[in-house]
Amino acid sequence: MVSAIANKYTNGHKLKSFCVSMEDGNDLVAARKVAEYLATDHYEYVYSEQEVLDILPEVIYHLESFDPLLVRSAIPTYFVSKLASQHVKVVLSGEGSDELFSGYRY
Repeated sequence: MVSAIANKYTNGHKLKSFCVSMEDGNDLVAARKVAEYLATDHYEYVYSEQEVLDILPEVIYHLESFDPLLVRSAIPTYFVSKLASQHVKVVLSGEGSDELFSGYRY
């Protein structure tokens, strides 16, 4: 939804979109469909289990928590932030809307 709205206000510039996932994740397929529909300049990064283990201490340090539910979402946020920082200076995200509208069962 955020991308669709932002895409209306690009003043002729192509919106950039980003997605990260582990290789067996299903987020990439959905992100590609949205990127194609919106005709964005789309970037992806597939990270490995070893990369997760390597950055885990850093993520926990900056998160200031080792709550599994928080760490679980902070890992892909770390990777997508790293990817996006190579291409843009500002990121719009729907992060938080799931919590606001009770999108999770836990």
